[in-house]
Amino acid sequence: MPADAEFGVGVSPLALGGLGLVATDLDGTLLDSYKRVSPCTQAAIAQLYERHIPLVIATGRPLRWLPPVWEQLPLRPLCICMNGAVIYDSFHHQVLRRAVLKPTVLRDIVQSVHEALPEACFAVERITSEMTPSTGEGPVEEFLIAEDNEHIWYEQNAPRTSLAALAEEPAAKLLVRAVGMSSAEIAEVVCPLVEPVANATYSVDGGLVEISHPVATKGEALVRILDYWDLSEETLLAFGDMPNDMDMLELAAWGVAVENAHPAVRAAADEVTMSNDEDGVAVVLERFLSA
Repeated sequence: MPADAEFGVGVSPLALGGLGLVATDLDGTLLDSYKRVSPCTQAAIAQLYERHIPLVIATGRPLRWLPPVWEQLPLRPLCICMNGAVIYDSFHHQVLRRAVLKPTVLRDIVQSVHEALPEACFAVERITSEMTPSTGEGPVEEFLIAEDNEHIWYEQNAPRTSLAALAEEPAAKLLVRAVGMSSAEIAEVVCPLVEPVANATYSVDGGLVEISHPVATKGEALVRILDYWDLSEETLLAFGDMPNDMDMLELAAWGVAVENAHPAVRAAADEVTMSNDEDGVAVVLERFLSA
């Protein structure tokens, strides 16, 4: 069966305007379940490089989690990190943009969410534009956990501090976990509390919500990148799988969800491709590159 028939593909504006930029999420989208970039996907990305079509990585990951991905790519891409809080040039090791929550805003959000969800646990991601002294590369990052809840966080050896101290310095992300609740359930409580002074979203289903500056979204970061390169959104092809990818897919001329994507993302996408374990991103790239 032709790909167009199998995945319900219509006529993309990209077919008329030409492919100018590709943006993709990592976990659950570009990477397979073992956090690998498949040889098929590597080959498709190499074709982008050969045709001078930029690739932008758009992820909720902090910057320090990206080197294992870069090592698997045939190029050093521009990276949107922490859902848009940071735009990072991985070739020149330079932070191009930061959007952080100010301490006054952080304090109000922590207080409001703590009152609404007394059982919630908090952490922050901080990042500066300074270089790391030991390597002379990349910015200084800090992940801090509030009080004694290290067992539920992904970096259990991270420094611990008081809940009040989390809000003493600007943060790229405030993270909220609540055991026994899904991410969607937490978001339903948190979103009305933080809008419009912050943006709340989630990239996993396991009871974690990420709160950032209102302009710290993948879509907003891509608007800036498109403007810098003098490209139209009508030339943008984007891939994603979770709610934190939604505004990126809506911005793109052609937004693609992988088969394993969140139901809301699948419903909003222009196309649903194969899963991240079946080279779904590569399948679409190869189709556009061969057109």
